[in-house]
Amino acid sequence: DVNGNVNTETAIVTVFDIIKPEAICQNITLQLDANGQASIVPADIDNGSNDACGIASLEASQLNFDCAHVGDNFITLTVTDVNGNVSTCVATVTIENDLPEINTVTITNVVNIADVVMAQANYTDVNLVDVVWNWGNGVTSTGTIDAISGNVYGQHVYAQTGLYDVTVTITDICGETATQTYSYVVIYDPCAGHVTGGGYLEENGNKNNYGFNAKYDKETLQPKGSVNFKVKSENIHFKSEQVDWLMVNNDQAIFNGTGTINDAGNFHYIVSFIDGDITGQKTVDLLRIIIWDENGQVYYDNQVGAPDVARATTQ
Repeated sequence: DVNGNVNTETAIVTVFDIIKPEAICQNITLQLDANGQASIVPADIDNGSNDACGIASLEASQLNFDCAHVGDNFITLTVTDVNGNVSTCVATVTIENDLPEINTVTITNVVNIADVVMAQANYTDVNLVDVVWNWGNGVTSTGTIDAISGNVYGQHVYAQTGLYDVTVTITDICGETATQTYSYVVIYDPCAGHVTGGGYLEENGNKNNYGFNAKYDKETLQPKGSVNFKVKSENIHFKSEQVDWLMVNNDQAIFNGTGTINDAGNFHYIVSFIDGDITGQKTVDLLRIIIWDENGQVYYDNQVGAPDVARATTQ
């Protein structure tokens, strides 16, 4: 007091922290792994949450994701400071599963009926689980997957000669698929027979004369033969230089090779022939001829728009 007398008393001052921490979220994108899984820790969606007294913990409402979560997922981040004050924010966790892609399909495309057709497809995907080969003859088989090389494989032995479209379908762990067709695989039998023909195709009043023959050499099992075809209206005289393959199946024969037009150039051809006598129906014979160059430009086709392997329809 004013005369210097002193006395004391003790008071209790209680300090409260009632200010919530600042919760700050960030959005992230994750790709499912080889097992179709993805996961986060709370720090992955935290973008600098803070508190003056310090952060005690971060918690996320979901940590693990799978195929069912592909797309946007809204995850709550709970921020607790050292004094128990709590704030939340919401982050968008986008889960992606890239669609599988087939880059290339490679098949041994001319095969003796006694041999195995080997097929390979290169793909892009991180979690592929299944591959199915459809061999075009009503038969399918499961292939093998080499995730290291990014290739799938298949093999098949055909029971009948023919020209077959082969389709491969790949499926990833989330059920996403990709499909690609390879056209076409030639299955030939060197003992199945030969083809010989001559005559003309009548077009626009012109008679386009042709003559052809093809067979397999009994000793070398290599195809040989010739094609001679004149298209009068186009001043085209095609002559073959070689036969690459020949397929004979019941009443149908198809063979392929290279040749020249008017003694120049490098052209490809397909001759497809239906023998009307083979099936016993004694119908007319049918012929198709396709000629194209190295760039794929077609110089002649009497069945425009039809697949190369379609049965001939022109008498």
